Amino acid sequence: MTRKAAMTSLAVLVTALAWAGKPLKTAPKSAPAGAAAFRSEKDLISLHYDHAPDRDDGHSAAADRTILETHFGRAWLKAQVIAVSGAYGKNAKRFVPASDKVMDAVWADCGGWQDAHRRRDAVLVVLVERWGQTLDAGGDVWVKEGGQSDITADVIRRLKKAHPKIDLKQRVHVVQHSDWNERMTTDADLAYTKAETDYIRIRDANRYLNIRKGDASFVAAALAHPTFGPCWKAAFTYYDPKRRLDFSDTGELMRILGLGKMNIRAFQQRYLRPVGSQSRVPTENLVRTGLGCMRWDNYAARRTALIAAMLQRLSRHSKATNRPGIFCYEATPQGKNIAVPRLSDSFCYSCSRAQGMSFDPACAGRHKLFSCLRPQKIHVVIPSASNPLYCLPLLCLA
Repeated sequence: MTRKAAMTSLAVLVTALAWAGKPLKTAPKSAPAGAAAFRSEKDLISLHYDHAPDRDDGHSAAADRTILETHFGRAWLKAQVIAVSGAYGKNAKRFVPASDKVMDAVWADCGGWQDAHRRRDAVLVVLVERWGQTLDAGGDVWVKEGGQSDITADVIRRLKKAHPKIDLKQRVHVVQHSDWNERMTTDADLAYTKAETDYIRIRDANRYLNIRKGDASFVAAALAHPTFGPCWKAAFTYYDPKRRLDFSDTGELMRILGLGKMNIRAFQQRYLRPVGSQSRVPTENLVRTGLGCMRWDNYAARRTALIAAMLQRLSRHSKATNRPGIFCYEATPQGKNIAVPRLSDSFCYSCSRAQGMSFDPACAGRHKLFSCLRPQKIHVVIPSASNPLYCLPLLCLA
């Protein structure tokens, strides 16, 4: 070996040894598709309807409004939801202009809707702005792809230019349920959307949210609902439910919110129950507690009525015992796998200044805050290491 070759070998060896003690830098692993969870306090839902040519989007719009307002309220809808009509692709020439009446009836009083059929370029600007604001604020964007992905692809292209540092693959979640929707998407746009977003393909919801010749009981309940009746009336005028009751695209919204595969009958029982039956405390299937009984099933859909009844009962108990009432949940120490709730007269012993049903605001800084039951925040109160109580301050619900 020549002197020059030996020196070269020595240099290579020294470099190798120098790097041997350093940790290897590997590319960050991407989360698997669909791993993210919706956060109501910061995420945005973009509802896309093609209305070309099937009219089931009308039923889906009414169902979407029913679910979202029931869970989160109308004010939340205005801030966290954007609805778009004309989200079509190869089927553009088959757009149904009569769908405007349904969109007006459903969305006009809770933030309005975007007309991508007549104002596509202007709508793209609006979507890029709204999505960008959410992403900049630390939220994610969830797309209910009730139509084709052409407009989604265009928004993503513009966002990548406007926000090059944001990992859209991790922050924009597109949920699609339909083979037909994918076939009607421009091929390049479908490939781009799948490559550049967290694209979540779910089971075809036509299997559980579509009834040929309709369901008379569902229609009657929907039309009679004091809040959502006008939305469903417009939807049924647009698409006769006697021919077909179909809000299969709403299966995508159910996936976003983590509601599972709810069929039409379950939807009716959860969201379209008569007002009178929601305001009373049922006597069957009760969870027994130290303070009496309270039915728990369908809590999310009837939260307001149930919480009102719980607060009244806790208020009476609190006044009688001169102790603050706390609405408690049974849970694991990590705050996961929440089981049946209970009414309890437990309270945080460290919050000695708590009076009546209030919870001392000064104590908030001493308790870990996390999202558990959307959209409320849960205070974690741990009187002892072996007995963690996950408590919702009643002051936040009053």
